[in-house]
Parts: sequence; structure tokens; C-alpha cells
Amino acid sequence: MNIGLKAVNARISICIIALLMPFILVAATGLRLDSFSQYFYTPIGPFFVSVLALTCYMMFSNPKWIPAAIALATVMLFPCRDYETIHNVAAVLFFILSASAMIFEKQDKIMGFMMLALGLLALWDLFVAEAVLLFMISTYHIRRLLLIRKFLLKKEDRLP
Repeated sequence: MNIGLKAVNARISICIIALLMPFILVAATGLRLDSFSQYFYTPIGPFFVSVLALTCYMMFSNPKWIPAAIALATVMLFPCRDYETIHNVAAVLFFILSASAMIFEKQDKIMGFMMLALGLLALWDLFVAEAVLLFMISTYHIRRLLLIRKFLLKKEDRLP
């Protein structure tokens, strides 16, 4: 197993944790808060921030996702209670920039536009909107990483 495959497997793990984040947050605290960001102030806050940091790190490795990574880093660095405006603007930008990254991918254009439309769920229930959008972002990255993993495994099989 080469370092490339290890890195891909680690990124898939990060995406799976992010995908499960809504369930982890609620199960760990016993609370269903209005927004993911409010879990920063609960005992699971350090885990939540760690997953955000790992996700940022992963996104920075793909040029198309760097703007979304910067927005997510801003969300992480400016907690919602202390910097409400900066935090909320950065959170909205993160989801818009994530959708944009998908829209500019030929085969994922529809998924990006669906993200923009489903973002309107936030007007009804912010937690549900975040969970749905996070699901879309995570599954996008898992799909991409599985293709890379498949390529690396085939390449590894061809080596003498």
C-alpha cells in the first residue's frame, strides 16, 4: 500500500465521519440543537472542531474547493455566539461555494444546483438543511475518492 492510497483512505474516513456528523452530535449530547455550530459550546465541541479542521485540510488539496475550505475555516475560527455575523456569512458562503465547486464539474452540475435549491430548507429548519447539504458534500467527495482509490489499486496491481 503506497502513501497515495493511505491518504485516500484517510480522506474517505474523514468524509464518512462528516457524513455521520448530525447523528454523532445528537447522540453524543442527547440534544438536537438548532444548528451544527451550536455544538461548539457542548462537550463534543472539540471533536466537532477537529472534524471541521480535517475537512478543511482535505478541501485545501483540491484547487476547486479552496474557496469553500477558506469559508469553512472562517466558520471554525469565528464561533457563532462570539462572532455571529462573520460566522453566519461564512457558513452560507461555505455551502454556496461547495455547490459552485460541484456546478463547475460537468458530471456533478445537477447536484450543485440541487444543493442551492435545498439550501432553502434553512428557512424551515437550519439543522435539517445543514444535514442535507453535508450529506451531499460528503457523498460527492466519497464518490470522487473511491474512483481515485480504484485507480490507485489498479496501478498497484500492475507494479512488478
